[in-house]
Amino acid sequence: MIGRELGLVALAVATMLWARRHPIRPVRLFGAVAIAGAGAAVLAFAGVRIPSTFLATSACLALAFAANRRPASRSTRPAVRRALWTLIAVLTVVPMRPRPVVGGIGAYAVGVAIGVEPLLVLIALVYIARGIIADRGDRLLVGACAALTSPLVVVVVRFMLLALDSLEPEPAWWVYPYWLLLGAALARANGNLRRP
Repeated sequence: MIGRELGLVALAVATMLWARRHPIRPVRLFGAVAIAGAGAAVLAFAGVRIPSTFLATSACLALAFAANRRPASRSTRPAVRRALWTLIAVLTVVPMRPRPVVGGIGAYAVGVAIGVEPLLVLIALVYIARGIIADRGDRLLVGACAALTSPLVVVVVRFMLLALDSLEPEPAWWVYPYWLLLGAALARANGNLRRP
């Protein structure tokens, strides 16, 4: 378990170091996770079991792109671009319906296991908040911060709707995009903090 934790932290650090060299790289990673969520939503409509926490993360990023006022490239039709990102967000949210678990309470994975990871994620979120304060107009970083905290919101809402039976185990593969997103958000926050 410790090896997996170290691997996830190393993934976030490597992503941060790679993404902070060019300001567009975090934006591309945010977009990749949002578009992957749209693809996952299509698979969810087809009956494939997709973690609702991943869908919530992707929806937050798609909404951030829809609200973004500083696009990476100039569009001749910004309203169309915003409408497409909003459509992706809606497509990603629709398959997120609570499913009761049959057969007891399982352990719920929100991308943060017991150990060093919660402390590191908390420190990273504080650093991201500092980046948001440094550039209050950075809607993509706000969306990334919302995406990083959305798994906790999904757990709380699911618990409120379905009580203890809603704490179902979800596939663990989704933590890898989560840690990639964390590294990209740290790189974006670092860029905001280093601006003169």
